[in-house]
Amino acid sequence: MGSEEADVSAPSERLRHAIENVASAGFQLSRDAFELLSVMDEMKVDDCVREAIEKAGQISPKPLVLTRDFFERPRSHSGAFDCA
Repeated sequence: MGSEEADVSAPSERLRHAIENVASAGFQLSRDAFELLSVMDEMKVDDCVREAIEKAGQISPKPLVLTRDFFERPRSHSGAFDCA
């Protein structure tokens, strides 16, 4: 039963993979962005992270941290994504 408790608080495999993709692309994830991704529909996480990484890579100067704004704002505001 103890391992079940650990599983509840641990990020899902899909979320871990998304975080690895963010780090591999050279970005960090803000705490607020992590919290948003952790409650997001798991089927959206990969697509949202991929889009955010792509957009952040096109910004000059390149941001170091992907914030919650990258995932909440509609495309018309600063080019961020409406994934939430």
